[in-house]
Amino acid sequence: MRREAGYLLAVGFDGTHLPGSVVALAEQSGLGGVVLFTRNCPSLETVLALTAEARRLDPDLLVMVDHEGGRVHRLPPPFTRFPSAAAVGRCGDPRLAAAVARAMARELRAAGFDSGLSPVLDCLLDPANTVIGDRAFGTAPDAVAALGVAFVEAMLPSGLVPVAKHFPGHGLTSVDSHHALPE
Repeated sequence: MRREAGYLLAVGFDGTHLPGSVVALAEQSGLGGVVLFTRNCPSLETVLALTAEARRLDPDLLVMVDHEGGRVHRLPPPFTRFPSAAAVGRCGDPRLAAAVARAMARELRAAGFDSGLSPVLDCLLDPANTVIGDRAFGTAPDAVAALGVAFVEAMLPSGLVPVAKHFPGHGLTSVDSHHALPE
């Protein structure tokens, strides 16, 4: 049971190598995945080495990066700086959302990632909400849904796992859920 519970966990960490604590957790208790952030990815070479290191530890480990486009861009050059969801949403064209998703998926898969932890599928309903802000495709639920579906469907053929997040309702808050619990 402990091992099965471990597979439900994904962890982040400091540094550019898997720390001993993460290795021990994966080996002893099981681990579902690791999440990389800017602090882990100073160069393309480091990204490739770290994703390969995770694969050697456990070929089934999900290797993820918090990488949505716009201001949530965790990877160094030469990775593409994709537009924010809001910029895509202003165009209102699901074909553009799909094209961005395909290009992002191609880059992330080539670097060894299983997921980019995107897209955000909440609506920005409180203009004071800087947490969601430009990470949302827009304010209208139907438009956000259409763009989100196009984004997700375009990612799937690559094998990159889309993760719909921050929905429903986080766009109504002005509280940063990374630091406090919105009401």
